[in-house]
Amino acid sequence: MNLILSKIVHTALILAFIIFSVGFTVIEDGGYVAVRNEQTQELCRTEVRIDMLPQSDVERIAQGIACENASELARVMENFRA
Repeated sequence: MNLILSKIVHTALILAFIIFSVGFTVIEDGGYVAVRNEQTQELCRTEVRIDMLPQSDVERIAQGIACENASELARVMENFRA
């Protein structure tokens, strides 16, 4: 039960981070896919491990995937769902 609640809280924090931010870059942080808010420089690490992604995605993330707004970020992140 605690694991489910933890995942719900984590998802809510990521969504709040996305909704209230403008300009993002998808990057790697500590072996995980992460999102950097370019306005505040805040970093939000996801639960998606880089080593679980195809090499082409790993290379794109290594270069940084720029997203202008939350809608674009949501589309990019949809590709990395397990």
